[in-house]
Amino acid sequence: IHSDETWVANNTQIATTGAIENRVSAKIDTAIEGDVLVDGTGLTKSATGGQVTLGIGANSVDFDRIKDADIITEAEQDAGTSAADTNVFTALGAARRFDTLVQTGTPSGTAWETGKTWFQNDNDKTVYVWDGNSWEAITSGGAFTKLNRVIYVDEVNGDDNNEGHRISNPKRTIKAAIDDINADANGDGSIVLVAPGIYGEEFPIDIQKNDVAIVGQSLRNCIIHPAIPAADQAGYDVDVPEANELSTMFRVNSGSYFYGLTLTGMKASGTRGGNALDTDATYGLPTNQGWNFAFYPGATIKKSPYIQNCTNFSDSQINNVTFTPHTPGEGAAGDLDSAPSGGGILIDGNTPSSSSPLRSMVCDSYTHTALNGPGIFVTNNGYCQATSSYSFFNHYHLKTKNGGQANLAASTTDFGTYSLIADGRSTAAIFTATTSAEATSGSITFTIGAPTAASGWHGSATRPQDNMLVDIGG
Repeated sequence: IHSDETWVANNTQIATTGAIENRVSAKIDTAIEGDVLVDGTGLTKSATGGQVTLGIGANSVDFDRIKDADIITEAEQDAGTSAADTNVFTALGAARRFDTLVQTGTPSGTAWETGKTWFQNDNDKTVYVWDGNSWEAITSGGAFTKLNRVIYVDEVNGDDNNEGHRISNPKRTIKAAIDDINADANGDGSIVLVAPGIYGEEFPIDIQKNDVAIVGQSLRNCIIHPAIPAADQAGYDVDVPEANELSTMFRVNSGSYFYGLTLTGMKASGTRGGNALDTDATYGLPTNQGWNFAFYPGATIKKSPYIQNCTNFSDSQINNVTFTPHTPGEGAAGDLDSAPSGGGILIDGNTPSSSSPLRSMVCDSYTHTALNGPGIFVTNNGYCQATSSYSFFNHYHLKTKNGGQANLAASTTDFGTYSLIADGRSTAAIFTATTSAEATSGSITFTIGAPTAASGWHGSATRPQDNMLVDIGG
């Protein structure tokens, strides 16, 4: 008999109050633990001692438990529904939120999220960004197209390891650009576009392809000068001897074209008349003479190289190591020693190929400020046509020698030592013939047989012209 139970007659058991309470409590615990259910929507249940704990299981709640009013779907996003911190996006709604609109017409409405982009796929190919109030154009014209016939050069932002065919990846030096063109089987007709900068270059820069152009954006801001050894001048990774100053900047080929460049810092050294091209002690060239332009050896010239809107500034006192052309008095002017300096154009008819039909260069608006240096020197049957050619402080403006010829129009010579010099004749006969009647003293005419042209004559006419010197019997 339990202590909390009482027995009466006829073996009838009567529960005490404590027993009743224990019995009811056990039944209630069982009912609670067994009858509280979860419906599979992510809720979990644990029960013990008549207590039930409900929770949310990891990775178990479906998206449809969120109220529709709090969800922004793809359709609602496309319709321009405004978002708030109390909203969530569906995956498609979020993906579409900043997708670029692609259409020709302006997107309607003003509920676009700030930063939304729109590509107007017409001929202008303009990209817009919604700034919160309107569509703001940020770029137009399409991608940076690779231009296989164009190489961009930028001394400030370029790198010679770049290919240079896009304005966004320019080369740093003009020489690197020309080297690539020379190596290109399709390099004929290429152009080098030069951004403003100070270009310390290794010379000569040899142009081996036809019709190659080097075009600067501004004559006063695209400046080319000789690089000096890397030990002396930071920023250059080539070790160039100081004889670079006494070299030729550009050795040109058929159809070469130059525009909008200042060519400066070329030098000369030695005794005047010590140069084999012109040995005259008064009018000749120093032993070592730097130039802006000359022919590429062995070139076949079918179209004259053309220099336009360029300036040669040469001064013996320009310092190519600490070169600061934009600082007055430091490489801009101020010669004190009057020593010979770099020249403008050398046109040596002996330099091109013996089969070259032309040995000529032309120039327009080419200014020569070469202090005690030569302007244009034409020799050995070379030819020059110059218009608007201006010479200041030069040893001479233009000289022709050994059959060299030049036309000069609308030009001036100021302050230099000499203006125009012509000297000598061709070193070999252009034509030879026999006289059919000997000339007598005082004759102004005489008769010859059919002339025979020399191998260096490429014209179709084989008769003497009025600019030719005639030699009779030596």
